[in-house]
Amino acid sequence: MALVDVVGLIASFFVLAAFTPQILKSYRTKKMDDVSYYMMAILIASATSWVVYGYMKNDFIIIGVNAGVFILNLTLVLMKYKYSRK
Repeated sequence: MALVDVVGLIASFFVLAAFTPQILKSYRTKKMDDVSYYMMAILIASATSWVVYGYMKNDFIIIGVNAGVFILNLTLVLMKYKYSRK
């Protein structure tokens, strides 16, 4: 495995790990009022664009991490929908 791939995997780990505290806190408190739908929509659009870019470049690290980002953001959207005050 090339050094560039190792760096990509490490970066991928940190990007995906960054969502964990918010998901765990939201699950525990059942509160997501301060989390913006707009931010999550922009992140979902970004991750989707990165997946397409990764597919075009045939780069499975880019595809995998951004598919993960998409899923984690979708999880947050669903949690916000469920837990936000009506």
